Amino acid sequence: MASSSELKEFHKRYLEPSLLMERYFGEESPFLDDTSNRIFPLLCETFSSGVVKGETLIAMSIVPFFQWALPACEYFTDIILSCETDKCISEVEKWRTHAPEALDWSYSAKLICEIEGKGEEWPEKQNKFINKIKDVLKYDLRKSNPLSPTVLPQADCLLLPHCLEIHATNKEEFCSALKNASTLLKNGGHLIFIC
Repeated sequence: MASSSELKEFHKRYLEPSLLMERYFGEESPFLDDTSNRIFPLLCETFSSGVVKGETLIAMSIVPFFQWALPACEYFTDIILSCETDKCISEVEKWRTHAPEALDWSYSAKLICEIEGKGEEWPEKQNKFINKIKDVLKYDLRKSNPLSPTVLPQADCLLLPHCLEIHATNKEEFCSALKNASTLLKNGGHLIFIC
């Protein structure tokens, strides 16, 4: 079995964001059913409950896909996005600035708006989300401060979709990554872990 360092290096070198988006998050993806039928409704319910809210949400992702955090934009003042690779950060920045070559996340945004059932149009929701994004940073869960060299105030909520299990090849690595990630969270804050 490959070590977490080898997996991280493979991910850094060979991950192609556009192919990943098409395969797992595009309108024709067979994998989107699980996300749209199970994960998106749970996240919409979690955030709309009013229990998970606050000043800052940090959302980490191994891919340039942050639609998991879209339902949270109503309940947090600031959103920090964090990717593992420069390539993914570049893709998020293209999307954030509405660059013509940006990946198209509209299908997921439409699904979330349908699930929420508030009658909000997806472009309005997506722009509200973009306006809440204060920064897009690189993370490394092997570091005690995963966002190093950046130091942020601890967040009210940390959203970790598929971040830990992808690179942890054993229990010790998993626990270490979780411990490091949790340093970003306030005492009494909320950890939302998707695996």
